[in-house]
Amino acid sequence: MENYAKNMTGTRQLTIIAVFYILFAIGSLNVSCTKIDARYFEKLDSLDMKIKQSEMALNIDTKTLSNREKLIFDHLRYINKFYDTTTLMTSDFSTDLAKYKAIKKNYTSFLKNYDNAVKQTKTLKSQAADLRKSVESGEMSKTDFKKYFALEMQNAETALRDATDLNQSIYGFEPEFQRISYEVEKVLNEIASKNPLLKSYLNQQATQ
Repeated sequence: MENYAKNMTGTRQLTIIAVFYILFAIGSLNVSCTKIDARYFEKLDSLDMKIKQSEMALNIDTKTLSNREKLIFDHLRYINKFYDTTTLMTSDFSTDLAKYKAIKKNYTSFLKNYDNAVKQTKTLKSQAADLRKSVESGEMSKTDFKKYFALEMQNAETALRDATDLNQSIYGFEPEFQRISYEVEKVLNEIASKNPLLKSYLNQQATQ
């Protein structure tokens, strides 16, 4: 009976020790997973920041640019209709009109590229959110995360470069636009002083 009691005591001790090691192992595993998750989220935060920088670069007053595009279109249309190119055209004004057309073309191209850049950034933002959800739910393996994160970060860096280039490019047209639009308006107003039809067009344009 005494030996049986001793054996039972020893068995309980071994069981307690075994349970302790199991709990310790589980705890270690949880700590390990927590560290991995933390690294995942740090990377995801850096991806979100890159996309946020693209959004900031694309914070541009496109309505004003669109209005300028239309203004140049109207100005050139009025010049073609009312300006006597055979007797009044000077080489300087001809050069300015050519530059004016080029500025309009650049505005048109910019607005198209801008729309594409905004769509791209929205898509990247949605994909980044989906990637984060997959990590939070534990659906994604470490290998898959590395693959998809590298792809999304590469796309985000490309989008940021494109957005930055767009942001910087548009302001280069500003000085010439201001100068030439002033010269064209001056010529059109002079013609309008003797032409009621053009004057009505310009008045209508001013109220838009």
